[in-house]
Amino acid sequence: MRVYDEAMAEGDLLTARCALVEAQIFAHNLSNFFWDIKEDLVKVASEKIEGIADDRWEWPPLPQRYSYPDRYQFRDEKRVVDIFGSKQVWNESRQQWESI
Repeated sequence: MRVYDEAMAEGDLLTARCALVEAQIFAHNLSNFFWDIKEDLVKVASEKIEGIADDRWEWPPLPQRYSYPDRYQFRDEKRVVDIFGSKQVWNESRQQWESI
């Protein structure tokens, strides 16, 4: 973006525009990198019945809610992952689940 800033300061719109296009290409390539990571994670974590799973992995079925065991100290010990939607935590004082 340095070239864009310098070109704009000089009023060189063609160079500024080319710098924006180059930045867009770089951002697209970077997003592809993260998209590929996400797709690999989906492939590994999915069940075979979904048709995209990797045959090297045999996973137990997912429960509706899962709380990480305390021994993992995952972020905060109250955190719960709702596999099929929102994340929730157990409110000890109210004795109920609450969305986060």
